[in-house]
Amino acid sequence: MTTDRGPDVQRFGSAVLLQGSALRAVQFYYHIGVRKREAEMRRAATPYVRHILDEITAATRMEQDERQDDVAESPCPAEYAVDSAGAAEILGCTRRHVQRIARSLDGQRSRTGTSWVFDRRIVAAYRSGEDAAA
Repeated sequence: MTTDRGPDVQRFGSAVLLQGSALRAVQFYYHIGVRKREAEMRRAATPYVRHILDEITAATRMEQDERQDDVAESPCPAEYAVDSAGAAEILGCTRRHVQRIARSLDGQRSRTGTSWVFDRRIVAAYRSGEDAAA
């Protein structure tokens, strides 16, 4: 069975590169598994298991910090800025779909990291199928 792992999971021989949502999912479930095992065994995880969890957690934090670095000042002038709802209206789709394709629309994360800001001109170009970079 062939599955699409997406860009967040890449395999190189016996090594697997995790990033983005895949890294966060592994960190979440690994942490739950370690805590459950510690409770069942009534003792702390081995230093090796703790080391793995610490490295996954550090990588997750680093990935989050890198995403926050993407929150640079928006290069689009304020008169062209639209939020997810505005971009969805232009594209004729849902806000959720706009959030999924935000990178394709050159979206910038807001300061809080909970919303997106788009350049209305790029969204309109995307809708008409033009190359937004042109």
